[in-house]
Amino acid sequence: MSEPTRAWAFYIDDMIAFAERVVHYTRGLDQNAFETSPLH
Repeated sequence: MSEPTRAWAFYIDDMIAFAERVVHYTRGLDQNAFETSPLH
């Protein structure tokens, strides 16, 4: 049995949500702080 296909709009919504998380987690970090952060 195959998995149901998700509408492309759901993937766009996921990408937007993940991008918003990146902005939230990296807010206030400069280049050095980002590079030394355990987030990546």
